Amino acid sequence: MEDPIVKENDTKKLVELAEFMSSKMLNRLYLDLQGLQRFTPIDSESLGEFLHKFNVNIRYLGALATKFEASKHPSINLIIERSILVRSLKHFLNEAIKCVPSI
Repeated sequence: MEDPIVKENDTKKLVELAEFMSSKMLNRLYLDLQGLQRFTPIDSESLGEFLHKFNVNIRYLGALATKFEASKHPSINLIIERSILVRSLKHFLNEAIKCVPSI
């Protein structure tokens, strides 16, 4: 059985980490992508590599997508949206395949 105090401390640390990711790391990543100073992603693979250079997990793609306006950054916005769509479809199809009986 897990100690409630340890669980509460772990939860508090996770909340602090999520706030740090949202407020600091994603903003820094957004500014770098916005200025295209270091790197211009051309596909979802290079976008993932770029995110990992900032120690940002792919799961934050949605939060990053909300920061970009399609009218100002159409190419980056398109790559982010396509990456989200493809990853979502992959999970959906994997679940659908599990339901198909083996022959």
